[in-house]
Amino acid sequence: MAKTTARPQPGGGAGEWVPALGGCDHPGCGAAEAYRCHYVDRRQVECGRAGCRDHLRIVDGHGYCLRHASIVEVLRMAAARGTPLLPPDLDSRAASLGLTVSRGLEPGLGARLRRWAGLHHSILDDPTVRYGRPDRARVEQGRWERVWALGSRNGYLLRVLIRVEDDRPELVVLVADGVVLHQEVPPWISRRGPGFPAAESVEAQAERLAFFERLLAVVDAHASRLGLGGPGGRPGPIA
Repeated sequence: MAKTTARPQPGGGAGEWVPALGGCDHPGCGAAEAYRCHYVDRRQVECGRAGCRDHLRIVDGHGYCLRHASIVEVLRMAAARGTPLLPPDLDSRAASLGLTVSRGLEPGLGARLRRWAGLHHSILDDPTVRYGRPDRARVEQGRWERVWALGSRNGYLLRVLIRVEDDRPELVVLVADGVVLHQEVPPWISRRGPGFPAAESVEAQAERLAFFERLLAVVDAHASRLGLGGPGGRPGPIA
């Protein structure tokens, strides 16, 4: 594998591929050829996890462990919007979980917005996961959010977001029109131990799908109360 001469930069900048002794850390993988994750957090602490070519994800030409690859993608989103962020602490999963859940909800929630929009509403469906703090004094912890909305000339008709907070990085919070409707630790987080996540069993995949269906059902119920959807204001099932 080709190498460059630059040193690794915070958050996964240009850097060399560093071979890792002891082989791949991924559970059940016996590959002897492995490389260290390139992630470096805001404190200049390196990840150091090892993965083979099958168990590292490539972002901007560099390999990252599964958790930190997602974080680097979120940092790229922020930089593209002109709001660069310092890389989160090494053990924080908040940004990664926010991106994972937003992508899992996107197909179902996007289909619902298109169905509910009608002729006179616009759809806000920006894939960016944003970072912010709830107060200017920055007393409270920051949070990672993804927003979906239906809008009109008079403002929002429906605004849904998922949130993962820095001080509760395992908890997914679903908010609609400023009201917290649901909070849950995803099943794959409650099962996970330290290190790389193991490959999911069929049962675990079914639990993951059921988690997203629960979130969508909460959104459906809220939309029904607003009178969105078909006859009687009920959104109905979406294929």
